[in-house]
Amino acid sequence: MSFVKPALLKSKHRIKVGLYVGLLMCLLPVFSQAVEGFTVTFKGCVQKQGSFAVEHPQRLFDLFQFANVERCAYVPGVSWLVDAKKPEQEKLKKALLDDLTTLHKYADSEELKLHLRLLKDQVEAMPVTGRYAPFDADAFRVAVRPLKNRLVVSDSTFLFPKIPQRIHFWGFEQADMAFFSASSLTDYWGKNGLKPFYEKGWVYVVHANGAVEHQRVGYWAYESHYPSPGSWIVAPLKPAVFNASDGQVESETFHKKLTQWLATQVIYP
Repeated sequence: MSFVKPALLKSKHRIKVGLYVGLLMCLLPVFSQAVEGFTVTFKGCVQKQGSFAVEHPQRLFDLFQFANVERCAYVPGVSWLVDAKKPEQEKLKKALLDDLTTLHKYADSEELKLHLRLLKDQVEAMPVTGRYAPFDADAFRVAVRPLKNRLVVSDSTFLFPKIPQRIHFWGFEQADMAFFSASSLTDYWGKNGLKPFYEKGWVYVVHANGAVEHQRVGYWAYESHYPSPGSWIVAPLKPAVFNASDGQVESETFHKKLTQWLATQVIYP
């Protein structure tokens, strides 16, 4: 059995501590840049509306407590907006518009060309928001689940809207309808007729919190599913629309871009 002399042990300990201190000093400028002051803005159903200077990173739960969220806030529709998300959303919007341009180019009827041009105009009119999506603003889950209690480190705007009274549609005859809590996706699908270029049997649902689902609809659907107030119900374009582009635009990729884009849209207070 061998023993380490106390002096040698202390020496090694000093060296190890010195290395840790040196590493910390190297990282300190990085952390100091990350915690520079920024502004947090609250709008809608909160008691403390306006913009507030923040000196250090804050957790979502602490910010929600500071804002003192009111009961009128529609939690699934709360939006967290940051400028850092805008560049990728600009790219997403451009990619979606490019796909619509390609589909328009290869459309085999004037009616379809007109419809695709209107869709392109609709996307162009939608703003780039910088919204985190999906985003869970439920105070209980944010409090008890560390991964949901995100760290806010840069300029942010939080919007707390009241509960909306409409459901939005893509690919249907009516652009929106009144929300009824007892109405399932199949109920809405049955009440609002599909336009001729869209496929029956399935829809995408973009919920108010930005979560996306792909659900079967119709009387042959096995289960009933319900949209949240302020959701989008999106009918998929028929395969023939994409086949005409000779593989330049794929159905699955296009609808993924479309639903991701709609998830960035905001319910304003």
